[in-house]
Amino acid sequence: MDDLVRARFAVVTDLHIGSTTANRWHNRFLTDHPEQTAETAVAAINRDAPDFVIVLGDVSDNAREEELRLARAALDRLEAPWVVCRGNHDVTAQGDRAPFDRAFAGHAPVGLADRAQLPLPGGLALAVLDAGWGQVDGRWWVNVPLEQIEAVRAGVVATRPALLVVAGHFPFVDQAPFIRSMAADGRNAGTQTDGERTIAALAGPGYRTLLLTGHQHFHHIVASSTDEPAWLHVTTASLAEYPAEYRIITIDGRRVTIETRPAAPDLVAANPPEVDWVRGREADRERVWGG
Repeated sequence: MDDLVRARFAVVTDLHIGSTTANRWHNRFLTDHPEQTAETAVAAINRDAPDFVIVLGDVSDNAREEELRLARAALDRLEAPWVVCRGNHDVTAQGDRAPFDRAFAGHAPVGLADRAQLPLPGGLALAVLDAGWGQVDGRWWVNVPLEQIEAVRAGVVATRPALLVVAGHFPFVDQAPFIRSMAADGRNAGTQTDGERTIAALAGPGYRTLLLTGHQHFHHIVASSTDEPAWLHVTTASLAEYPAEYRIITIDGRRVTIETRPAAPDLVAANPPEVDWVRGREADRERVWGG
């Protein structure tokens, strides 16, 4: 089955529509009109002509109705089918998830994506995860509800894909060592509290797992240390700040190729970064897995 899987899709994340140049995480945000950056990215993705597009959350900055409307309008310009997962910025300060659900009805599945939504080839399954978060004794936790994980696992066992793609906003692996290796004072937005459990539940054996995340506003790729189960974890940087890039992922049998493409080169050129390590190492930008 591995040799028959063929697909080419785009990944983009952290649009933060509603933000301004007063915002910053690693670097100052690029523009007071991030919806225009999103439209530039959409035009670039359309030129790449992927089979489908995965948007990894934080499409808005504060989950306001107008932000979500602008985000939806930008993504509706995609010529390929697309799905989106929820990020922490896509929930209101009061914890209301309904505005996002209304804005992206029909494009925000939870669990295994329906093949009626996306042109998924045989042998490829896509799971979209919706995490929850909160505080206990002043410490934040982030996790994917167990029932979501169990439902995806049951579907994977039933369908036996060669490759499972898992899309979620929050990274599943601890990225603190990577951040420290890049910058002693590098900012860490945090990862899933139960990420290792999620990987253990969803990864193999009998198939490979490609985990796609955003949230951290940097590029990072790490592979499992074993061939069984085999997984690759790919974090993509934000569209709202440097380096403002997206990914093109090509699946050709057992070979998965990850390429990084500019989304807003003119804006980036006009706003030199103070923090450039977020673009990642070469191995975080271009990677061939398997083959």
